[in-house]
Amino acid sequence: GLDTQHPWRTVAGGSREYVKKLTAPFRDRIRTNSQIMEVTSENEIIHADESQQSFDQVIFASHADQSHALLSAPTPLESELLSRFPYQKNIAMLHRDAGFMPRNPRCRASWNYRISENGQHSTHYWMNSLQGVCHKTDYFVSINPSEEIAPDQVVETLNYEHPLFDLDATAAQDRISELHQEGHKTGRFYCGAWQRYGFHEDGLWSAHRLCENLLGKDFWS
Repeated sequence: GLDTQHPWRTVAGGSREYVKKLTAPFRDRIRTNSQIMEVTSENEIIHADESQQSFDQVIFASHADQSHALLSAPTPLESELLSRFPYQKNIAMLHRDAGFMPRNPRCRASWNYRISENGQHSTHYWMNSLQGVCHKTDYFVSINPSEEIAPDQVVETLNYEHPLFDLDATAAQDRISELHQEGHKTGRFYCGAWQRYGFHEDGLWSAHRLCENLLGKDFWS
């Protein structure tokens, strides 16, 4: 309706909170902060410190292009599908500059789309509305801001890469099941938000679909 807003639900504390919940049963077996350089055709993982680990199966929960780059000897199907997902670099800035918001506070939304005078487009998230981060100070996250943000208002700047879904990418998405099927021979499987729309929920969706393939049943049931 004109006088209402669609309800927006978020995880209190952010995505790290559901990661803690999901990994609690095996947290002591997770190796972090260890850069992986290569995954061989025999599913040996080679780390930056030259240490190696061998596995029967490997699940790549990473960007499609990163997964492809890690493979020392990808199969023709892996190369064909994983190479079809281009990525774009995006800058995210956490700041306190309300100048990017609509002048009328009643027009502010959790997601705000802005077109500057020079025709550049940018997206701005009002974090107070989106995730309830603070009740005293307004905080915003701007993606590729088209105008300069006052340095004293910037809290942090982060660099991200997000998938671009062109016709080749969406056609490759329809063939993800082929990757799962081949994985039963190679021992290599793939999941990630790139398999759908690029959001957190899509990463979970892709992992759920992969687990169904691996277990032969719905693991939530």
